Amino acid sequence: MTNPVVTRVALGQCAVEVECRVDSLAPALALLLGDTRTTGGEVQTRFVIDTNAASQFEIHRGEKRCYQ
Repeated sequence: MTNPVVTRVALGQCAVEVECRVDSLAPALALLLGDTRTTGGEVQTRFVIDTNAASQFEIHRGEKRCYQ
């Protein structure tokens, strides 16, 4: 993906960013998070959705893989 899609989700005083680096998944993520509040709160963490060498989805939080 040339330009990853970053979606910010704010909940009260906190916010989370979800960076999607998978072109085929970006529309589904936009649909899932499209109605969430994007302003306010301080970003606490960022999740990155990508694929690995075996074309499996992975979710990372910082340097740690959370899901494969």
